[in-house]
Amino acid sequence: MLPQRLLPAILGLAALAGLSSCRVGPGPDLSGPQGPSYIAAYSGDWVLLRVESDDLDAKLREAMAGAPREMPAGSGGMTGRRGGRTPTGGGMTGGRGGGMPGGGFSGAGAVDPEQMRRAMAATQAISRTETELGITLRADVASLRPADRAALVLPLSGEEESVVDGDVEYFATAKWTEEGLVIEQKVDGGGRVKDKLHVDEEGRLVMEREVDALRGGKVKGTLLYRRKEG
Repeated sequence: MLPQRLLPAILGLAALAGLSSCRVGPGPDLSGPQGPSYIAAYSGDWVLLRVESDDLDAKLREAMAGAPREMPAGSGGMTGRRGGRTPTGGGMTGGRGGGMPGGGFSGAGAVDPEQMRRAMAATQAISRTETELGITLRADVASLRPADRAALVLPLSGEEESVVDGDVEYFATAKWTEEGLVIEQKVDGGGRVKDKLHVDEEGRLVMEREVDALRGGKVKGTLLYRRKEG
């Protein structure tokens, strides 16, 4: 007979089997009758399964090694900057400037090589594969606790939050969707990391990651985690 404490998580896995096959739209109501099952299935401490996961750090290093560090004059500079940021994790006031979505590179002039270097370094920092990850899912908030970075506490409304972690500043959003939990992190300058997380039938946390490595193109792969024992 199964221990009573495992029943919510098991029920959650059964429901998640159908959830992960869906593609768009808001996820099931976490405040509804099945909410506790989903919350139990995601919440906990997770450990990376290295052999079963893609080596995304190596892929990203390779992509960035081949990326030019500056653009020729006249081929596109960066126009528009974010305004009114609140660098304490309390969101952002004001809107994004012009240019490409996410503060990309557009317009006349050359890109500042130092600005490009900072953006690439920040992108590497927020996309580094976490060997351990803690998650607390609630009806309206998701909390992520990477082993080597500051914790993220994000509303599931998709509202953008400003985050400062040492020398790295970026913006993050969280959404609960039919694909599971979607976390997106963006660096001022164009770098972006998008994670789609769901729990499979074997109880593993599956993270489908896509990294916009600036001029190094996009890097994609899958990371698998198991629950931490004890």
